[in-house]
Amino acid sequence: MTRLLERLAMDKVADGDDSGARQVLQEKVAVAEVLARTSTRAQTNFALAAKLAEKIGQHQADLMELLASNGGSSSSSSSGSGSSRGSNTAAKRSTSSPAPPPPATPQPASPYSASSTGASGSSNYSGYASSTSSRTGSGTGSSFGSYGSGGTYEAPWEKSLAQARERIQQVEAEAAAAGSAAVRKGRESLEDARDRLRRQAASSVAQGRSRIQASASESIEAARARIAAEDSAVLAQVHALIDRYKAGQYVSEDDLDWAFRQLEQRAWRS
Repeated sequence: MTRLLERLAMDKVADGDDSGARQVLQEKVAVAEVLARTSTRAQTNFALAAKLAEKIGQHQADLMELLASNGGSSSSSSSGSGSSRGSNTAAKRSTSSPAPPPPATPQPASPYSASSTGASGSSNYSGYASSTSSRTGSGTGSSFGSYGSGGTYEAPWEKSLAQARERIQQVEAEAAAAGSAAVRKGRESLEDARDRLRRQAASSVAQGRSRIQASASESIEAARARIAAEDSAVLAQVHALIDRYKAGQYVSEDDLDWAFRQLEQRAWRS
């Protein structure tokens, strides 16, 4: 685009249109500024996107490391507690060797005992469920992310990446719109310049023709006046020779022949 405008400006300078060349150069500077701003904005956005991707990758690595460390510590603690529990049970069995107690008489089953046992079991289960949900659900949601309306898990870095992509797309769309507007403006300027050049060429040709016709008319009139003056001078000389011959003065034969030829030519022209 800038090269086309430069060529157009050079053509205008060659044609002698300094004002048109100045206007084309101003349009070239404006187009160059728009293209430079668009390129700078795009480079800045790409740099920001690269930094954001690096930070997202770092956060993801930290998240995976944190999840791995939490899983290892829980498995080691469960294995340690199981081994200690087994050793304590074995020690108790080896040290305590009392005689087995006599068999107890069977007691009738009471409905109150069953109801109390069921209530205690349900209360223990509800407490375990509430503690488990408080340890897992709310903690995980607040620390690592949240679940969407469809039940899909959305991490913070995924949300940030989506927002960054939207911003990049928006900036790219704005840059494309600015570039298309600059190209459209440049094309309109070129068309206007071409129209002006056509009009100027047509007017220049018409002016040249009128000048040529005027100069030709002037030349023809000048030639006619010069011929008439020369003819008048020749006639005056012929009349002088004839008057001398009539007056009896000496006139050479060559002069008389020339005078008679001039009279014959004028008689033939008339």
